[in-house]
Amino acid sequence: MGLLQLNEDALLSIVEYLDCYDALRLSEVARPVHVVAKHQALKSVEIHSHLALVNFCRHMLGPMSHRIPHLVTIKARIRAVSSEPPLSARWRRHFRRVDEFHEAGSIFADLLERATNLRMFLLSHAEVWMEYEPRIASALTCLRHLEDLQLADIGPMVALVLNKMQSQPDNLAIVEGPSTNPRLMQSQFPLEQDLCFPSVHHLTVWGDCALPFFTRFASICPNLRTLDLGSSWSTSNFPPDMTGYEDTATWRYLERVDGLPDALEEIPSEAPIHCIRLTYNGVSPRARGRLMVVHTAQPVSLSIPLTPDDRPDFWLRMLQASPRLRHLCLSVLNWPFRLDMLFEKVMPFVAQSRVICLELHCVLRDPQGRIKDSDRSDHLRMVLPPLAASVPSLQFVSLNLTLPKMVFAHEPPPKVHCWWRISGLGAARAAEAFEVTRGERISAYLSSPAYDCTVAFDDSVVP
Repeated sequence: MGLLQLNEDALLSIVEYLDCYDALRLSEVARPVHVVAKHQALKSVEIHSHLALVNFCRHMLGPMSHRIPHLVTIKARIRAVSSEPPLSARWRRHFRRVDEFHEAGSIFADLLERATNLRMFLLSHAEVWMEYEPRIASALTCLRHLEDLQLADIGPMVALVLNKMQSQPDNLAIVEGPSTNPRLMQSQFPLEQDLCFPSVHHLTVWGDCALPFFTRFASICPNLRTLDLGSSWSTSNFPPDMTGYEDTATWRYLERVDGLPDALEEIPSEAPIHCIRLTYNGVSPRARGRLMVVHTAQPVSLSIPLTPDDRPDFWLRMLQASPRLRHLCLSVLNWPFRLDMLFEKVMPFVAQSRVICLELHCVLRDPQGRIKDSDRSDHLRMVLPPLAASVPSLQFVSLNLTLPKMVFAHEPPPKVHCWWRISGLGAARAAEAFEVTRGERISAYLSSPAYDCTVAFDDSVVP
């Protein structure tokens, strides 16, 4: 238990053991600690409301102005609407007056112009805020030390920031707002042809309307290590003349990619990609698209969704598509049948691969809010370990179950998370439970390029 979790009675019980002199010394120490801690707390802030933004800026520009050069992180997750009032009555009651947004944007810009040592900046509804106060965009372009820049809701002003930015960030996130007109949106997000951020190693681009097709970013961020496309990128969302961009640039150092299968079919990488995380957007993914991604990327670590439509031959082809595959995470989507039977069907195919770590993520769904006896967590925890022990290459197996939300309407659905280590030879192979935190560290290590799939795995090297 942390010190801050202690209530007043518990603190009083501790202090009662002190004599008067020690209690006086403690109070004398507490005062300067409070001052230092208050200043330290102002180095990194996260703001969630319009009023909190205004109050924070006034506080920093007023009595705490001497601390502005020490401000390193600002996360402003604040909703803003355009200058035209929304028509819906449901939104109108949340709508602030235009002059209030202008006032907040102006004082926010005053702070950003003086916060020259910012390292991390996040702004929701960025385009709208910059429309109200263009000085926000100007201030961001002048910053020289940004390492992490995340802008959600984009348009011409955000494009201006990227085109003129003087910082060389390591992490860049660009997230679109809702849009229904791809042609119009792309014309409103003009990126310069020679735009390049060689410093960016981690890129997040969500959306496929305003942003150019993601292959364009191979020339913008040539030294990328990780790419997160979320679950919105899809070539089918682009008109025919927008899917192709005449750019032959490729990524040389790409290590991890998250995205929909049909988008990742065309990933421009010169070398195999260590970790592939295929996302899901509510539409059953095509078997051909998933197979093509695995065959092209040759991952060591793969997270892939399974659906009831998948045929057994798909499982075998998927596992054999990458001889480098050692770590496999299967997300079972909307499975209407018994999960224990699914485990029995999958294991023979896993046995024909060289997978050493298998993770199963399942959501137990039932239209009536009931859980079948065959899918109860205690039954599945009893069935899975011996099945996994029958696979010669497996060393670790994990089961992650999420129970139906409708069963627990008034509280978050509980999760069941278990890990087993498999050891022994032949008929003597057996699975024994071990701590989840250790299993998660092993999973993270196998997903990282620090793991060499050509060398026999020894979990003692995992921190």
